[in-house]
Amino acid sequence: MLSRYLLILAIITLGLKTDFATGQNSEGTEKKITHSIQQHADNLLTDSRFHSVSIGIYFHGQTYSGHFGELETGKANIPNDRTLYEIGSVSKTMTGLVAARAVLEEKLTLDTDINHYLAKPLSNLSSKHKPVTVRDLLTHRSGIPQNLPDLLPSLDPNKVSRSIFLDALNHPKINSRHGQFEYSNIAPELLAHILESVYKQPFESLLKNTLTTQAGMENTSISLTKSDMPSFAYGYNESAEKMPALTDEPKLWGAAGRVKSTLPDMLRFIKIQFDSANPLIVESQRTITSEESRLNMGYFWQIGSNQDGRYLQHHGGLYGTQNWILIYPEYDIGISIISNVSFDGVGGILRDVADSIVDEIKLSGTKSIRLAIQADCLKNVDTCQALYQHLKTTDGDSYSFKDENELNSLGYKLLGLGKIDSAIKIFQLLVTEFPKQSNPYDSLAEAYYMKKDYANALDNYQISLSLNKNNTNVQSMIIRIKNSTHAL
Repeated sequence: MLSRYLLILAIITLGLKTDFATGQNSEGTEKKITHSIQQHADNLLTDSRFHSVSIGIYFHGQTYSGHFGELETGKANIPNDRTLYEIGSVSKTMTGLVAARAVLEEKLTLDTDINHYLAKPLSNLSSKHKPVTVRDLLTHRSGIPQNLPDLLPSLDPNKVSRSIFLDALNHPKINSRHGQFEYSNIAPELLAHILESVYKQPFESLLKNTLTTQAGMENTSISLTKSDMPSFAYGYNESAEKMPALTDEPKLWGAAGRVKSTLPDMLRFIKIQFDSANPLIVESQRTITSEESRLNMGYFWQIGSNQDGRYLQHHGGLYGTQNWILIYPEYDIGISIISNVSFDGVGGILRDVADSIVDEIKLSGTKSIRLAIQADCLKNVDTCQALYQHLKTTDGDSYSFKDENELNSLGYKLLGLGKIDSAIKIFQLLVTEFPKQSNPYDSLAEAYYMKKDYANALDNYQISLSLNKNNTNVQSMIIRIKNSTHAL
């Protein structure tokens, strides 16, 4: 009997997509990308928790895609260009595109009170004294909590309706953290309601029209038809148990995470992100967070930067699916990576695959020091630190030693895996490497706090605050520690 991995060996659809770009890519570049996709997919699928993966790459005007594995174990049904995946919270970036269209068409303005657009004002959520704005919704600073049960404990997600949802948003006891970053799956739903109000059209129609006219995305939608179901990819957990899928009509608008799409359509969406002559794309990618923040935001895009330039990203995850979309303007590279499995840590695994592919195919810039030492760090942090110092001494110009986010991300990965002592050592290295930056001390303090070493946590939070007096999170943590009866 053939082994599982002989059955799931990749059928790869690689090469030029004539509807995406013209001209020909060099044979060497094409082979390099082809090899990188296949190698990383094969390595990923040696982890028995994964069933399949689809990887799409936009690179200097060309697109490449590969489908690997089995959608259902033992059935040899390899995903293909027609496979419909749930893309989860990556949906928000598409909702953001509709919002950017509304701003350019002067249907919305970013700093207007949301009540201006609502027939029934939400006066408890957005008061005249402290109005919630469209900008707040787009950047997760509205104070609206993450999920429905967080909004109102008595709210049943299975019985919610649009009217019940809006009433709950206006509950007198709503716990608002307005102005502070708090990731929300509810805020995009309110934004969809506002978009319907100003356009007098159903949100899904607005979404599909925007995606079709801007990117030719004919196979992307919130709602599924009967004819769609044979192509729909159901998902699994790490124990190969089939997980619930959001195939029914959404009770709200579906703006936060209910979009389904194919890999070719995701590549079309990626392609338009590089159209710097398109005012809609420029607006949607514009940084619209006004205050200093660890996480800058566009229109739901999470925007970061490293020593090689700016990048845009978003992660999506549901009960049985995980994916990332990553845009690297400086490298002219975009990636969509999707798998029909969901478990703790899978998002980080997929992100590492995407980052490693970028490292291999980019034509300029330094390689990621995090990726170079991460495998060692997961096994033995002391060996990892020794490798870091060796590479810095022998090949310092080739790796991203000047980017503090590299060690910071590694430290948080270790924290996420419960390796607190190892994370502390990496954050200590980070502080040594970037002693004049506030965030390394903040990260080290957080690790100490998780270890319940409150004295060291307080010391490092205070150093962090001395270097950035506007960090409200650090301020609140210092107060929390000082007020704790168990802290010191």
